[in-house]
Amino acid sequence: MGSLLYRNSPLISLRLLTSLTIIRAGLAQHFRSHPENAAEGIVITSQDNHIISANRALEGLTGFRTDEMLGRNPRLFASRCHPRSFFRKMWQTLHEIGHWQGDIWNRKKTGEEYLVHANISVVRTGESVTNYIGLMNDITEVSRTMARIEHMAHHDFLTGLPNRSLVEDRIGQALGRAERNRSRLAVMFIDLDKFKAVNDTLGHKVGDLLLQEVARRIQDCLRATDTVSRQGGDEFVLLLEDFNDEADITHAAQKLLAAISKPCRIDKHTVTTTSSIGIAIYPTDGEFVADLLKHADVAMYHAKNQGRNNFQFFTERINAQALEDMMVESALRKAIPGDLLLHYQPQLCLVSRSVHGVEALVRWAHPELGIISPARFIPIAEEAGLICKLGEWVLQEACRVMRSTGINMSVNLSPLQLTQSDIVAKVAEALDGMAGYRLTLEITESAFINDFAATKATLMALKKLGVNLALDDFGTGYSSLSYLYQLPFDYLKIDQSFIRDQNNVPIVLAIIEMANKLNIMTVAEGVETPEQMAFLEASGCDVIQGYHFSRPLPLAALTDFAEDPPYEVASKPRIKKPLAEASNPLLAWSFTYETGHAWIDAQHQELIRILSRFDASTRSGEKKTESRMVMKALIEYVRGHFSFEEGLMHEHAYPDIGEHQVQHLQLADALASYDLQLKANPQINLQQLVVSLHGWLIRHIHSSDKKLGKFLKKRGVSALQGQ
Repeated sequence: MGSLLYRNSPLISLRLLTSLTIIRAGLAQHFRSHPENAAEGIVITSQDNHIISANRALEGLTGFRTDEMLGRNPRLFASRCHPRSFFRKMWQTLHEIGHWQGDIWNRKKTGEEYLVHANISVVRTGESVTNYIGLMNDITEVSRTMARIEHMAHHDFLTGLPNRSLVEDRIGQALGRAERNRSRLAVMFIDLDKFKAVNDTLGHKVGDLLLQEVARRIQDCLRATDTVSRQGGDEFVLLLEDFNDEADITHAAQKLLAAISKPCRIDKHTVTTTSSIGIAIYPTDGEFVADLLKHADVAMYHAKNQGRNNFQFFTERINAQALEDMMVESALRKAIPGDLLLHYQPQLCLVSRSVHGVEALVRWAHPELGIISPARFIPIAEEAGLICKLGEWVLQEACRVMRSTGINMSVNLSPLQLTQSDIVAKVAEALDGMAGYRLTLEITESAFINDFAATKATLMALKKLGVNLALDDFGTGYSSLSYLYQLPFDYLKIDQSFIRDQNNVPIVLAIIEMANKLNIMTVAEGVETPEQMAFLEASGCDVIQGYHFSRPLPLAALTDFAEDPPYEVASKPRIKKPLAEASNPLLAWSFTYETGHAWIDAQHQELIRILSRFDASTRSGEKKTESRMVMKALIEYVRGHFSFEEGLMHEHAYPDIGEHQVQHLQLADALASYDLQLKANPQINLQQLVVSLHGWLIRHIHSSDKKLGKFLKKRGVSALQGQ
């Protein structure tokens, strides 16, 4: 307290002011006498602010000679970069405290502008101002260097756009304005789709040039008041203010998608990229910078999951899905490999009529949620970088089961696994001395799009181990026939989407024919009906898998399956058989229709041949006459066939004869009804009638005639005894 009073006493203040005045007067006298000794530019003016002295350093700084400066006002150096208020405040400070310092933009005699740091002092004699002394240091280069450093700290070096820290600061300022004005703002998160493929295939130079071009296109789409920043990699963040409603944001997003997706010529390459955009809006989607950025990012990933090249607004549902994905990823990290298990789907070889092998399908036995489908966790494993660890466990476990059961095994390899330098060694380790042909490795077309040469080299090395290679999901992705010809595939798997839809029959036939000419075996996935299997068998497909033959089996059920298989278990794939001739492959015969009794089977094959004739008649010009003749032949043959079967059932006391006869009567009544319709109505849909009759026959074979065949076989009844 005492020291403060002493410091503020009038006596001390008077002494201090007097001392300062004496010092300034002395400095003035010194600078007048020895101005050339100073490194700074020094100017001394009179009380009316006219230059009375200047040193050589000032001459070098300003470009004016001393004789050109004497008697003139220092406004001679003014650059007009500062408003008048700047100088009014400077003079006010000088008169109040006797000193001012700061940075001033001046102009040289040549007109060049430069920045100086100025220290200006007032020299008084008593109460009167006698002089002003100005010391000036040129800090232009220092300022420019600092500006460059400042710019580099807050801008992206490649595109020149604001970086993460600067855009976050701008969003924070915009939030303050929006809160005061009760307005809204939008944050967009843009990510280029499959940008890594550009870097990997065309090089990082092209990738950098593409990023610069995308940055320019984004800027061209925005208003001057909007902000675009590069977050790093291929990610951009946009800040949009002053919009009316979501329709404005939708229009902006559509404009951005269109601009980014236009092809561009870069370094002799035509490059096309698309983008996925996520949008979060203040205040509904967040009131803080971090929340808006996070939610825009979540919405962007949802756009990618929706197929890329689109935009999505943030919603709580999307957020919940993202949180669930995070939980799944976290749990999956702990689950590998302890909570994983394999199910095995048997495959039937239509060439050798044997069990071709099984495909190993990974499942996740979650302790609370139960069995989780791979469709749920495989994409998350790929995104989280867990797919290689997961795939390695599947490969090891599948080979272990292959050894114990003796059944050939198919295992899926992810594209990332194929990029591993030691993948061939890992496959050899998993085989552990077993014959390579017992293992089939399935890959998708995406595995060789980015680096065909490297993938081809890896596949060739795997082939040296003796393993088989299958191209999975053929026709659903980038189906390059040249790649198919150049790579050493043994199997081509026809995707189940082609099998399910009858409209895709021409596509399936084309794939089978092409594979035959390339000496590649075909595997049809998703075969669920006997009609589908008969069609594939007649069309030359080699192997089928699907619910019709068997659902995926857990290990215990696979062990039982191996001990008592429905067909012989093949040791290795067989060669193809010639394509079957059939007017309509949908009405083909399959060995899986066999009942075990040769005469019953022979009569079934004849029924299908008559149905094929009936089908052909529906396509002829004389549809009504020809079709009625075939219908009568069909009715007559069905009666004889039913009589033959019922004679066998009576003779050998078949216990289910009543149920079997009911089905016979149903078809007999249906045929009589169809015959009357055909006679009365020439416009009846005969092709639908063929499909209906064929469907009834196949269902009857599988539900009743096979049961009868087993019964007769157990009784030792041969085909000859049944004639």
